[in-house]
Amino acid sequence: WNMQKGNELLFLKNQPKKAIKYFDLAINYLPNNETIQGIRGYCKYMMGDTEGANRDWERANILAERKGVIVDFEKLAKTSVNLQEFEEMLLSVEK
Repeated sequence: WNMQKGNELLFLKNQPKKAIKYFDLAINYLPNNETIQGIRGYCKYMMGDTEGANRDWERANILAERKGVIVDFEKLAKTSVNLQEFEEMLLSVEK
């Protein structure tokens, strides 16, 4: 639920400061989920916290690699022109 609410605030309402609270709660419940780590990093990046975003993306990449999935969350976030495309890519990693 926290992930869903955070995504709604970030992608539909463009409110990353409010969304980060929900991503933080989601990470408390699922600390080893690379999708949540990646999207929280993107949220931090949108708020100007590049250092925090990089920490989250590094963690997300490590978690994804453990599952056999290679994703560069930082590159994905920085080169994504269309936020919907970014969201779809993150959802595909979750599957």
